[in-house]
Order: sequence, then structure tokens, then C-alpha cells
Amino acid sequence: MSTFSDYLEEKLLEHTFCNTAYTSPGTTLYLALYTTAPTDSTSGTEVANSNGYSRQQIAFNAYSGGKITNNGAETFTASGGNWGTVVAVAVTDNASHGTGNVLAYTAIDPTVTVNDGETFTLADQQLEISLD
Repeated sequence: MSTFSDYLEEKLLEHTFCNTAYTSPGTTLYLALYTTAPTDSTSGTEVANSNGYSRQQIAFNAYSGGKITNNGAETFTASGGNWGTVVAVAVTDNASHGTGNVLAYTAIDPTVTVNDGETFTLADQQLEISLD
């Protein structure tokens, strides 16, 4: 289960209850990997912008059963060096490393160490996002 960032919580609450305009990021969202997990108010430490790492576009299935899930497996290109231990993933609104806004994030368990030549894959429907 994912947690919304303070940024997204503020935008959704103001839009819903204060009639404040919010332009959603649309259908293009990105999955980022983290070696230090983000929190509601901090950005965490994204995998270094080197060794072939780049954020991957992610799509979601329609709302069902109280949640949305990622549509299809998300596989990152084989690393060209060690990326470290991935402890969390986040959905962002920008493809560029270290830019844009984290919208939702979650720790992964077990963590995954990505060494030179290895890939990281988030399985189909592994990422679940809900409101409670």
C-alpha cells in the first residue's frame, strides 16, 4: 500500500473542499527507485543518476476493489554499475531524475540490491494505491 505525499494531499484537499484548481499530471507518470525512502514531507534519496538508471513510465489499472494497481510489470534497464539497495519506490510527475513531485511512495519488502548488470522489476499489480 502506498502513502500520498504532503504535496498531493494538499492539492487534492484544496481541489475537493476549497474549489482550488489543480491540474493533474495526466496519464504520464513515472516510477522512481529510492535507496532512502521518501516520507510525506521529504524527498528521500533516489538511486543515483548514473549507471543506466532512469525513471520508468508507469500506467495504472482502473479503480477496483478500493484501490488502483500498476498495469503491467515495470522493468528498469539493466544497470551499468551498482545502484545500491532499493528500499522504496515512488510515483512522480516528471521523468527527469530529482525533479518534479513525489505523488505517492511505499517501502518495498524485501529490499532489493541491484548490482552491475542486474535489473529491477515491479511485478504487474504489485503497487497498490488506495485511500483509507
